[in-house]
Amino acid sequence: RQERVILMKLVLNLKSNCSFWQPDETDIACLKKRLAPIEVVQMDEKDLDVLCDADFYCGWNFSQEWLDVASKLKLIVVPSAGKDYLPLDAIEAKMIPVVTGTGYHAIPMSEQIMAYILGFARGIFQTFDCRKTKKWWKDEVRKCFFELNGSTMAIFGCGAVGKRVAKICSEMGIHVIGLRRNILQREKYIEWHTMDYADEALGRAQIVLNLLPLTEETE
Repeated sequence: RQERVILMKLVLNLKSNCSFWQPDETDIACLKKRLAPIEVVQMDEKDLDVLCDADFYCGWNFSQEWLDVASKLKLIVVPSAGKDYLPLDAIEAKMIPVVTGTGYHAIPMSEQIMAYILGFARGIFQTFDCRKTKKWWKDEVRKCFFELNGSTMAIFGCGAVGKRVAKICSEMGIHVIGLRRNILQREKYIEWHTMDYADEALGRAQIVLNLLPLTEETE
């Protein structure tokens, strides 16, 4: 007896103005291979018919009017860490769960952040600017240097990214103050506070890292 195979469909809408974030043909082929037998289809926003029989959706955005077309949709996935830009009320009314990329960004973003911190602390940015016009630039750059060891950093919105940055910084001798609205877990290498400690944290910190989501409250 031959078993009936019920295929499910994933619609991808990962086109971006920034080519860095846009998957190429190799990426798509790899995704199709890993998700087989799920059908993987790329979406053109001018043609919404592809959403009619979609089970899953993965993309940078999702418009409210698409919900009328995507009647079978079971899951929405966005690569971003936040989801405040989505029509959440309408999605919730349809009882469709939304999964974000929270946690995934911790490694690449923390490495980027550490590059910036070291760039300022060691005068690297100023060095490159001076080298364009001057042969001898060490005296000018010297004033830009400061030691990270023994300094204090305040991380606003200390989630997955902030925790990883804090761990790296603590190993470099930096005292880390972590601020967030709700403190779920208290890592030993972070001095935790709620957001009402913001003024005190700013007064103590030599380095301030803003990882807060863009909302009406934070704006």
